[in-house]
Amino acid sequence: MNDRVEQAKGAAAGAAAKAQEQAGDLAAKAQEQATGLAAKAQEHAAGLAAKAQEHGAGIAGQVSDAIDMATDFVDSKTGGKLSQVTEKVDGVASGLVDKVQNADNESDADGAAGS
Repeated sequence: MNDRVEQAKGAAAGAAAKAQEQAGDLAAKAQEQATGLAAKAQEHAAGLAAKAQEHGAGIAGQVSDAIDMATDFVDSKTGGKLSQVTEKVDGVASGLVDKVQNADNESDADGAAGS
């Protein structure tokens, strides 16, 4: 009976060692795949961020132009009676567009410095 118990213990220990080895191999493979996927995700994110910045700068200019057109339209329809208000709107909009573009430029400079 003791022999059977010892055999069972030996078989269990062998199986446990084999399972531990396989688990280590699987963990290493998972780590390798996760690292590769993370690198791919980072590449895609950087590309998307660059595209967003490109489009953001273009859109900021379009927004500024649209606000200028709207305030010019208001001025023409009111005979300039609201010119102080429309000038203020143009100034605020221009300031916001400048902030967006400056943020894009700073982000570009930070990206270039980090490369």
